[in-house]
Amino acid sequence: MSEQKAPPRPPQVTVACAVVLLGSVFAVLLMWDRIADLHAMATRQALQSFLGRSKLRDDGVGLAGLTTTVKVLSMVCAACAVAMGVQAWHASRRSRSARVALSVLAVPLFVTGLVSDGIVGSAAATFWCTAVAAAVMTMWLGPNRVWFGDSPPAPRPAGPPPPHLRTWSEPDQRVPPSSSVPFGTPPQTGPTQTTAAPPTSSGLPYGPPPGWSPPSTSAYDVRRPTGARPRALLWACALTWVCTGIAATGLVLSLVVLSHNSQSMLDDLYRKNPQFAEQGLSRHAVLAMLISLSAVVLVAALAAAAFAVLVFLRRRWAWYALVVCASGATMLFVIGSFGSPVAIVMLGACVATIACLVRPEVRAWLLRR
Repeated sequence: MSEQKAPPRPPQVTVACAVVLLGSVFAVLLMWDRIADLHAMATRQALQSFLGRSKLRDDGVGLAGLTTTVKVLSMVCAACAVAMGVQAWHASRRSRSARVALSVLAVPLFVTGLVSDGIVGSAAATFWCTAVAAAVMTMWLGPNRVWFGDSPPAPRPAGPPPPHLRTWSEPDQRVPPSSSVPFGTPPQTGPTQTTAAPPTSSGLPYGPPPGWSPPSTSAYDVRRPTGARPRALLWACALTWVCTGIAATGLVLSLVVLSHNSQSMLDDLYRKNPQFAEQGLSRHAVLAMLISLSAVVLVAALAAAAFAVLVFLRRRWAWYALVVCASGATMLFVIGSFGSPVAIVMLGACVATIACLVRPEVRAWLLRR
């Protein structure tokens, strides 16, 4: 069977994907700037004004709690924007799963952008999040929906139905009428039983029934030759091993420093984050939280490296696990990129790893028998 070529992409899909990608970039930049300016005087005045207008102060919510809420909302909005930027590229390649992912991510992106804008008294993030959500909605309408949908089934050839679907009184067109009836014999009334074709040794009539066509062959029924590993898979595994190696080395060094010289690190941490003292967190609690978080991230990095080895050895289930690990690392480095340029590099490596893993040739190689 000849492989059908994909129809050309409508210009509406191109515009929608471009709007999603551009809006996601602006949303990430706005959230980055918002988190960086949380302790600025203008931002604190806007938060104080919001507390004065609302009843949150009566419920015990102070300036520190509202600042933390804005930071969390901004991080979630930035993470959704990064994921939507990646999915927009795959949606332009006619990926139905990417369109579904964009539709799911558009909801938290719009909600977090709208709420964080309402707290700080801005409208920039709401504008871009609304544009992104509207562009995603257009992918389900008109020619965009037809382009993403499946091709209509081929019409069945015209002809009489098979013998097992015929009625009792319907004559069999394959058997000629008998000429042994004498001339002048009156016709019989009532339903007539037709003469079936002479059966074969298996009990079935000769030849296929009229209008019969062979069933279509599925792509899974065809034996595919085992090919070499795709280059995108090699890049994804290499990036995973390099990033997990760097992360594991840094985490081990951090744990060693925390165990020998924790006071200087805690002093620097309290100086850069005064909200810890405002919330009443003790040094022992902060130290335990840092050690636990470092240990969890270290185990996750080692697990991601092991999953990359299994994907390299063609284990299909490990592909899903590696995609989940890369997505979690992307969200983690989105949070860390606001204060560290190294996290920006790691964030780009995670996004590139996800982009390589979801390539069509990688998935096709994993599905081959």
